[in-house]
Amino acid sequence: MEVRALCIRLLMTLLILLCAHAQKVDAVFLHIVPNKSQFFEYESVSFYCEEPSHGDVLYKMKEEVEQCSKTSKKTTVTTTGSKCTIHPLYASDSGEYWCGTAGGKRSNIINITVTAGSVILESPAVPVMEGEAVTLRCRNKTSLSNIAADFYKNGVHNRSSSSGSLTIQGVLKSDEGLYKCKIAGAGESPESWLSVSAPCFTVVGLYHFRKDCYRALVYWSTMACGSGSTGDQTGQNANSKKCLYYYGALLSAITPR
Repeated sequence: MEVRALCIRLLMTLLILLCAHAQKVDAVFLHIVPNKSQFFEYESVSFYCEEPSHGDVLYKMKEEVEQCSKTSKKTTVTTTGSKCTIHPLYASDSGEYWCGTAGGKRSNIINITVTAGSVILESPAVPVMEGEAVTLRCRNKTSLSNIAADFYKNGVHNRSSSSGSLTIQGVLKSDEGLYKCKIAGAGESPESWLSVSAPCFTVVGLYHFRKDCYRALVYWSTMACGSGSTGDQTGQNANSKKCLYYYGALLSAITPR
């Protein structure tokens, strides 16, 4: 029993380490501030490229790829990392943004919509992790107060809210879809895709990140933490040593040199 408990603790530690390792190795990430996919014209947005060396924020509009820092005089770039701030925003700034490097690496894609209309839906521009809570807000350009709104998913009425917000507790993959909102007398927002990702620390999330590491973990854990007679002290000691040995071997394999 003690051996099995030890193995479980070690394997949980390995899952966390593997997950962190899988996300950091050769990773390029694009962040957006504020984290929302829809904007009114004349608002501001900043994109940050997180990359070990240097990456440029790029965007695609009408099938043409441009460097964000060179699109127009209204964009500014800081020297603290790769950053692109667009102010003010116009409808023509709608499109896909990502981070690209000289070595050919490419980050996640962030899609934003800039509208000249009166209503937007504030929803996350980056994927929401499964199990977390997410809130969608319906905003009226001419009012700062909360206004009643109707929310739609994939064109079907989802629910009504007197506060103008829709909160999904413990979001699931099935909650993914195209969302929009409507405010009586003001109009409706564009549609935005809500993306839900598997938690990194789950077996499913880990499997999608690093299939090779997952298979190695299953194989080694089976060898290290196999069944043994609980009444056989010698067998418990042997299994304990094997568990520690394979834990050290796998930890060594994923540690950057």
